[in-house]
Amino acid sequence: MKKKNGFTLVEIVISIVILALLGVLLSNRIVNSDNKSKQKIYNAKIELALSAARTYGRDHIDELDSTDCNDVSISRLISLEYLESDNSSVNEYVNPVDNSSLTNKIICVKYINGRVEATLK
Repeated sequence: MKKKNGFTLVEIVISIVILALLGVLLSNRIVNSDNKSKQKIYNAKIELALSAARTYGRDHIDELDSTDCNDVSISRLISLEYLESDNSSVNEYVNPVDNSSLTNKIICVKYINGRVEATLK
């Protein structure tokens, strides 16, 4: 009996199918991982903006009220240097998930029970 050299067509097709399935599975995992990391960056940026708003509120405590919001925009926090913009030439704060602007988002700042509170509107 002769020893065969090489692969049969069926073996090659099965190998290609297996590699294609692995490629699809890995690409889905990479895309999902990318979306999760962008969401984490977004959450961190929002928390940073809220922290900057609380600092702003402590610096302007005489203007705060416990019942009404003292609205401050992210663009104001950037212009007053409480927050850094994503682009130094333009005061822009960008949402990493969809690349939309967060610059005009408003943060409600209040003085409640001896603390400055900040929430995104």
